[in-house]
Amino acid sequence: MTNYSNVRKSHGSWWAFLLMGILLIIFSILLILYPIASFAALAMLFSIGFFISGIFEIIFSLNNKNTIDSWGWYLVGGILDLFLGIILLCNPITLSAQILVLFIGLWLLFRGINSIGISLETKNYSSDWGFLLIFGILEVIISFIIVIFPPIGIGTIIIWSSMVALFLGIMNIYIAIRVKKFFKKLDE
Repeated sequence: MTNYSNVRKSHGSWWAFLLMGILLIIFSILLILYPIASFAALAMLFSIGFFISGIFEIIFSLNNKNTIDSWGWYLVGGILDLFLGIILLCNPITLSAQILVLFIGLWLLFRGINSIGISLETKNYSSDWGFLLIFGILEVIISFIIVIFPPIGIGTIIIWSSMVALFLGIMNIYIAIRVKKFFKKLDE
């Protein structure tokens, strides 16, 4: 198979980013509109979110392992999300507020670093890769605030989580649009 046919094969996966982005934005809005009364409920929402996000990211990475050099980043991120989702689904009530905040803060840190890596990967293909880099840096900053200052994290976990879900959602929709536009240009 030529490189062009490998690249064409990945075109059909743009929808996974779009769907993940839409789900993350909806999740972000729901967190703000309906503040969660307990951390157990928040843990359940995050568990489901991690679980679904992990499945989509694993599918995307495996579908594109021959076409995207950084497919391993997506696979590792998907496995981590799926693993965290399973752990949280199995133990939502036993997680204390501080453990949940630390868990979420470290996950956000990894996702922020992952976003920065993806933005640097797209640097060679897109002139506006800095947009993705900014979102990755914001995710890392928010994660540091949550991890370093747990009382702030506990008191504002819904707001911080909503902001990061919004950033991740926008980034995923942006990636989907860029991939679709790229292949539309190839078709012309």
